[in-house]
Amino acid sequence: MTRNIEFGLPIPDEESMGFVVPDINPISLSKRKPGVVGLLLGTHPETVASNRHGRIEARTATTADGLRYDVFTGVPKMPITRLSGVSSPAWFTAIDDGHNMRTQKRMLAAGIPWNFVSIERNPLHRMDMTKSASNLLDIHLAAALEYGHDTENVLLSGVSQGAMKALGAGAIAPYRGLNVIHIEAIAPCCAEETPLLPNKEQAKEVLAAEQESIRLLFAMKKAILLRYPGTLDKSLVNITNSILNQSELRTGKAGLYAAALPLSQQGHHVYPKGDIWLGQGEVFAEILSDHKNMTSEGVEVGGHLGCVVDEVSDKHRDRVVAVVNNFEAHTPAA
Repeated sequence: MTRNIEFGLPIPDEESMGFVVPDINPISLSKRKPGVVGLLLGTHPETVASNRHGRIEARTATTADGLRYDVFTGVPKMPITRLSGVSSPAWFTAIDDGHNMRTQKRMLAAGIPWNFVSIERNPLHRMDMTKSASNLLDIHLAAALEYGHDTENVLLSGVSQGAMKALGAGAIAPYRGLNVIHIEAIAPCCAEETPLLPNKEQAKEVLAAEQESIRLLFAMKKAILLRYPGTLDKSLVNITNSILNQSELRTGKAGLYAAALPLSQQGHHVYPKGDIWLGQGEVFAEILSDHKNMTSEGVEVGGHLGCVVDEVSDKHRDRVVAVVNNFEAHTPAA
């Protein structure tokens, strides 16, 4: 049976959840002609990376509200699951290089299809984080339909800004008819409304913590470290939009998203213990403490930059692979 999937739907009972998904015109793929997914995602994907594990295809997605995104989809040669995941990048980072591309290739090697979605590419666009999280799910669904992946279950993951959107997507997913199998929230920021700059006392602690993060980064293998400068976004549109987005990121919405997750939601929250200003890991941990299947872990990796060191990245991949293997072991074959 073909599932009737509608995009851009509002969340019921919005006020009680503490945030609002804008009401935009829904698009039902099941009522459109064949190929409509190609129109949403762009009709000519370009292979931007390939190796013995598979390929990564890039294209542009346009969602129902007219927002444009770059989408990189990992297509494993030997997939271990019909599940697929979706992520968005950290603040000021690109999906086509550095840490984010390395993460994509790791998922490819693990045999897990994954979509990496950029920030909005419309010039001078100021992000609405809730709308952005909602669009993340719409793009995931469109890609799942096109590539033959599971359209009822999804894996969510992200680092920093990406983790904030993952929490938002996790709160919205039940109203999209999606079951979130697992959320990986690595160093989400601003569980509470946060000032533009830390106070004097915080600034000293932040500086010391980030120095430790940098030391750990430089301790990584040279071949990996040399690729990391490419993590920073070089697109003028993306840089400008990232600057415009900083006020939205500091609103405290991410804490509301965490609180609005279904109480049964499974996932893992990781936070650098030294990330006291932006990360607010202990605040997120307290919010998530009511969610019996969500675990929080403080790690000794310095400050916020420590969220991309190997110790964190390796365990992230291993957890996702374990979740997928467990899901497949307990799911009847189609």
